Amino acid sequence: MGELNRYTFLINSPFLFLITVCITANSSPSYLKKIDIQEGLFKADHVSIKIDSVLESVWWKINRPQNTLNLSKIIESIEKFSQHFKDDLLTETTLIEDINDFVYTGNLEDELLSTLSVHSMREEAIESFIEKSMTGWSILHKLLTEKKLVEVEYAGNKFYQRNFASE
Repeated sequence: MGELNRYTFLINSPFLFLITVCITANSSPSYLKKIDIQEGLFKADHVSIKIDSVLESVWWKINRPQNTLNLSKIIESIEKFSQHFKDDLLTETTLIEDINDFVYTGNLEDELLSTLSVHSMREEAIESFIEKSMTGWSILHKLLTEKKLVEVEYAGNKFYQRNFASE
């Protein structure tokens, strides 16, 4: 929480116009429901949100959150923030082998939508995910056709991400 307060102070500084460097803010997603935090983050050039899983059991195992936190409300706050934040929004995920390293649970469509709700994936990662599921590329093509996912090219690489604008 100390880091977040420093960033909020910097972002709310009246001298912000004198700064010529890009401002990057890191935030725990549980803070995104706070209006003053959102307002401060809207002034940043880049915002990175830490989320290690969108699966409840995995999230509890990795983060050991306070009992008052609710993963679905946190994901909802990330989605709402992403609809209003127009600059670079990134997610940070710590991958832990055999816990949240894209273990396939049996439903590729749900797995892709859940994972891509919190961060984009490179084409190579999607390919590995599809190989684990043994279902082929048809699900990905279906989600792209239904505009639930978008394909983005950046620095010569293809990435896939959830298309919240279509929902």
